[in-house]
Amino acid sequence: MPLVHSSPPPEPWRVGDRRSPALARLVGALYRHREDLLRIYPNVVLPTDPGNAPTPLAALLLLWANWDYGMGLCPACRGAAVVTSFSGVLSAGSVGGFCTECGMPVARFIGGIGRVRTGCREATAGTPWAIRITTTPGGWRLAGDPQILIAVLQEVGASGLPDTAAVAAALRRS
Repeated sequence: MPLVHSSPPPEPWRVGDRRSPALARLVGALYRHREDLLRIYPNVVLPTDPGNAPTPLAALLLLWANWDYGMGLCPACRGAAVVTSFSGVLSAGSVGGFCTECGMPVARFIGGIGRVRTGCREATAGTPWAIRITTTPGGWRLAGDPQILIAVLQEVGASGLPDTAAVAAALRRS
């Protein structure tokens, strides 16, 4: 699937507000094992806010691969940074995530929740997976119990995974 180029293109990531080493380690592990996860566990439902529609893991992994707002270079170490949340109103919003190398939280402006919806739809087009944002103002983020993600990462051979309780605490704060 070709990269979805947004108009206007995304500005570079800037350093975000909240550091969360445990959550950043989880995101880094998901990124490093994304090909195996997409092949073996695409339909695992991500832990998200209760108001979010159920979201399969494959949808998030496809955003990382196919949407220019879903990835970029970390401003601290120049490693790969990927999206884990977005929110917005009609004409303004933000996209947030973590560096997969140094764990730095990152964020960037986006021109509204409509652009987020379009990017999500185009990045997952032609697949059975989607991230659905059902309200305006709207948003989506990883939240809740990360046990299923840690379990599938263990199944694909990931090591050095963060403590489940530490990730759960970080997801409650994010």
